[in-house]
Amino acid sequence: AVCSSVEERIQNAREEMETEKNILAAVIENLPEGMVICNSSGTILLYNQKAQEALTVREDTCNLSETRILTGPFLGLGRHIGSVIEPRQIHESFDTILKNLNNPTLTPVSFFSITGPHGNPISLEMIPILNHRRQPAGFILTIHDLNQSVSLEARQIAFQILSGFQYG
Repeated sequence: AVCSSVEERIQNAREEMETEKNILAAVIENLPEGMVICNSSGTILLYNQKAQEALTVREDTCNLSETRILTGPFLGLGRHIGSVIEPRQIHESFDTILKNLNNPTLTPVSFFSITGPHGNPISLEMIPILNHRRQPAGFILTIHDLNQSVSLEARQIAFQILSGFQYG
């Protein structure tokens, strides 16, 4: 009886963990910006579609299925983030975070910019994932495609201007 009770608790904990993982994945997928979650060695654990669109080159193929194929470095679970972002930039940003973690007056965050695979300017924000001892266990990259941000801002301004007109 004790054994089955322990097994039930383990199974319930696994189910709860799976549910929490699915909730996290759904939230990340629906964020307005790209996001990549990596462990401390840079292995990609989770990413969303917006991150893949910003960091991956896809080209149209000439076949009838109208699919797009990957033609360069791409994001993928288990791949290293250094396959799509210069590893030196990742290391420098992570080092900045480590230094900032040791100084309580500084925020443990790092910002840097890259040129995306389509020549687009991309701004990245790196924040640490800390374990229960407040040691870095990984990092989160938030990705802002500046071309899309400008486009969104332009649409918002245009909407504000147009909404000021009254049609009579």
